[in-house]
Amino acid sequence: MEGNGEVRLRIRLAAALTFLLLFLTLFLYGTVLRWAEAFVRETVTSPFWAMALQYGSRVLLYAACFGIPAAAGFAVTRAAGLELRIPEKRISRDLLWCGLLLPGIVFRATRVWAPFVNLLRWIGVPFREIRVLVPESAEEWILYFILVVLVAPVAEELFFRGLFLSLLRPCGDWFAILSSALLFGLMHGSAGQLFYTTAAGFFLGWIVLRTGSVSLGILMHAVNNLHAFLMEWVASFLPEGLIDLWAVAWETLAYALAAFGLIRLWQGGGLRRLAVGPDSGDSPKLSFVSVLPFGFAVLLWVGYVLWNSISF
Repeated sequence: MEGNGEVRLRIRLAAALTFLLLFLTLFLYGTVLRWAEAFVRETVTSPFWAMALQYGSRVLLYAACFGIPAAAGFAVTRAAGLELRIPEKRISRDLLWCGLLLPGIVFRATRVWAPFVNLLRWIGVPFREIRVLVPESAEEWILYFILVVLVAPVAEELFFRGLFLSLLRPCGDWFAILSSALLFGLMHGSAGQLFYTTAAGFFLGWIVLRTGSVSLGILMHAVNNLHAFLMEWVASFLPEGLIDLWAVAWETLAYALAAFGLIRLWQGGGLRRLAVGPDSGDSPKLSFVSVLPFGFAVLLWVGYVLWNSISF
């Protein structure tokens, strides 16, 4: 049972980090991002590069908004004698098949979320269409591959499943998984992507805590992004009438890969290792009151993303 002094310290830390988070959000996201996007629109003529720079600006500012409070939280909490880092374990070969599961999960979550968005549109909520970053030349496709398949999985997994998942574990493992997943979904910046990116983040967080391997999360993320990249790359060569058929075929392939991965996991004993949820018995817990400030800040971000996704 935690002492009252330690509980009060963590409550004050959570509140202080939340206020810092909100300040950074209002300043960086509210002011700097608008200036950066306006500057890019006025100076960059290529649609691909303009959207890439705008997306990069948003991601960097988002990382600053959450990364600065997270780094401060790490420093203060470790100074108090608490070890938050997830111990890295060697990935066993039977668990490598987890990499095939994520594309199917993403497609399934997309199908679940789409009717809700369509219902909101039907009742008069004008959600914007998701802008897609489509390369137009061989050089742009190469850059797109490097960013999406190689850089993004490493950077995002270290940030969300390495930094944030570890930092939030004192609140309980399931709270850490859900919160880091929601932060991951919010990073993508649109209501249309919020549900399936959050679902992907939840599954990645659960796998990382269950196996103790951020590297496995990076692998799964990379396989999912490679799957999406190949779908877009092949679609760029197809006539418009075949694109929808190709999307259906590629989604079916994602489900087939997920089924194959589950079979191989079962055969190798990996499913038995993953059958039980994360063990949070040894991790300290925060009281409900102490997580309220962080939860309030995240809810404000959800509201911001939803509001920003509406056309007026």
